[in-house]
Amino acid sequence: VKEGSMITYYRNGVAMNSAEITQPLSEPQPLFIGGDNEGAEGEHWRGLIDDVRIYNVALSPDDIAQLAGRVGIFDSHIDVSDGNLGADGNAVYDAATDTYTVDGSGNDIWDTADNFQFVYKEIVGDFSIEGTVKADAGTSGNDWVKAGFLARQNLDPGAVSAGIIRRPDGLVNTQWRLDPGASSDSTDGSLRPTITGDDIQMRLEREGNIFRGYYKAASDADFTLMQEIEVVMDGPILVGLAVTAHETGSVST
Repeated sequence: VKEGSMITYYRNGVAMNSAEITQPLSEPQPLFIGGDNEGAEGEHWRGLIDDVRIYNVALSPDDIAQLAGRVGIFDSHIDVSDGNLGADGNAVYDAATDTYTVDGSGNDIWDTADNFQFVYKEIVGDFSIEGTVKADAGTSGNDWVKAGFLARQNLDPGAVSAGIIRRPDGLVNTQWRLDPGASSDSTDGSLRPTITGDDIQMRLEREGNIFRGYYKAASDADFTLMQEIEVVMDGPILVGLAVTAHETGSVST
């Protein structure tokens, strides 16, 4: 992106480097992609570039992120499904309020395969993600609408996973899947709190192969550990926001 005398290079929607043009461009200059000297030996990039676009204005960082499919700090969003989705999901980030609105359909994040909207970021190693999570059933009539934080080995519907979710009525639960395509498991029903008030803060963290889910009501001073579980995931994993309507074809937020 060229804006004034500055050139900014973006990769996958993220600004990687900027430099100032110190010499004025007094006449039209060629645009080189993959090299900086026309015809010079060793200055060619061999490969394929598609979907090339040239704009007559300098795009903003938000414009670039949207074109790259990014949603706020997250790399992208997608409907994960084994065929039991029923309606398209979506995700939007409002920079002014630092708020993510995630709409998801699907029959559940549970059993041997998941159907939901996932806003994710690739992460290697330990992490911690936390925030205030709200849940709106929308058109779903199921009590088990889920919204929360989820970590997954990949985007396969039956991927190994671990997460903490809430329902619209304030019930909080942690759940996980230890092997690809295996049945899911969750915190014992007697240990699941139901929190009064719409604003529930939640945290999902990883330390090695240990995943921990925490929750905090608006009136609480500190987070409460709900569940600690060992879940083995290798290499880069996907971490982010998850919403399912728990009803195929309905949409919840």
